[in-house]
Amino acid sequence: MKRNFNLDKLLSFDFNQSDLTPKRIKDIRKIYKVTQVAFAELIMVRYETYRSWEEGRRVPSSPGYAILRLFNKLCQSHFLPF
Repeated sequence: MKRNFNLDKLLSFDFNQSDLTPKRIKDIRKIYKVTQVAFAELIMVRYETYRSWEEGRRVPSSPGYAILRLFNKLCQSHFLPF
């Protein structure tokens, strides 16, 4: 079965952690049209953790940042508005 994408290419784009503002994190979730609870489950983090990212009380850790980076790139690669 042939893959439709190259994971290395997908993750190799210029995006730094300061670009993940609370507004951008919320925008990524809204693209998928889901609640905070549903998106937290989707990216496998606790709801309270995700909510704190959107509210700007905390910043994503390295694993959380990597997951959000992937979702951000998926939005870009599918030409979804953001």
